[in-house]
Amino acid sequence: MTSVAGANREAIARVLASEPWLVGIRPAGDVVPGMTANLVLHAAPPAPWDKLSPVLRGGIEGAASFEGIEPSAIELGAAQDHRAMAGGAGSITASTPVVVLEDRANGNRAFHFLMEGFGKTLILGMYDGDVRDRLLWIRDELAPALDAAIAALGGVVFALAALAACLRVAPLRLLIVEITKRD
Repeated sequence: MTSVAGANREAIARVLASEPWLVGIRPAGDVVPGMTANLVLHAAPPAPWDKLSPVLRGGIEGAASFEGIEPSAIELGAAQDHRAMAGGAGSITASTPVVVLEDRANGNRAFHFLMEGFGKTLILGMYDGDVRDRLLWIRDELAPALDAAIAALGGVVFALAALAACLRVAPLRLLIVEITKRD
């Protein structure tokens, strides 16, 4: 069995070895593994409908309505089981724009829905005409514009790369501090 310290060392080693890049903003159906037309990925661990919180169910119902999925046809899935993340009461459907992060060290990809902003939002389990209009704007205008900009740049190095660089330097700085304390 692996010790906690050993698991932590392995996790830090993987972070330090990663080269995360933002490579696009794409419809989930184009990039998320296993995404299908009736699948609604949610932020919770795998669970049946009756075990999900009312707020999460509201977000799923709103996402399904936006996507045109009949309630009886909804297929539930945990976002984490599809290399995706949907925070809060967030949901991902096939047309949801997702941020595409790629680890250029190993080719792995991960996905997160494009945030809606604050206030009345699907991520808070709310859905009405205003939320629908904002989701349409994000899907049809904002996401394609952001994707084009990212493509024109050839991708954008993700902030985690800067964190990994700091983690590489921090132990050296700590060693220098310890040595200078001895003198």
